[in-house]
Amino acid sequence: MKHILFIGNSYTYFHDMPHSLFLPMAKEQGYDLSVTSITAGGYYLSWYADPENPEGIRLREVLKDTHFDAIILQDQSCNPVKNPEMFMQSVGELCAILLPYTDHFLLYCTWGRIEGCPKLSELGLTSEEMTAALSRAYNAAALRYGMSVAEVGLAFEAYAKEHGQAPLYDPDGSHPSPLGSRLAAEVILSALKNEGILDT
Repeated sequence: MKHILFIGNSYTYFHDMPHSLFLPMAKEQGYDLSVTSITAGGYYLSWYADPENPEGIRLREVLKDTHFDAIILQDQSCNPVKNPEMFMQSVGELCAILLPYTDHFLLYCTWGRIEGCPKLSELGLTSEEMTAALSRAYNAAALRYGMSVAEVGLAFEAYAKEHGQAPLYDPDGSHPSPLGSRLAAEVILSALKNEGILDT
């Protein structure tokens, strides 16, 4: 059995993606997995690295019990765009803590807000530009720390070009709809397969 740990926030836990979408999808394809998730709304990866943070404490408790075949990391949705240096540093700090407990890391790269969302105006970006900026930040971190990336944001963009953005988003224009969470699960599963992480 392979053990997978998700660390992130609401972009990960919406629709119980790790347990209710990703895990059944993997099992349907014949993979024997267990899934654990450590998530909290609005959380930054740097907060999980903090040994005094409540979720950081919970993460350390989980790490005592299991060696994970892969750990999937998802940062606060705007942080890699607004603070790429902070993002890069926090990935490094958290991975230094997690390295004894896993063989592989996968960065879950998220998506730009839906077009017309006020956050885009605040950032001075279009949805496509935000997605591209997120992809650059996640890939830069992956290159520095020897990881791979699940390009969920680019998958959102490709889907939207064919079907429009609306089906992928919650009404808040930020979080994923059930379809968006399913697409995220598909991309993450595909990335793990491509890296050979799920091979027996």
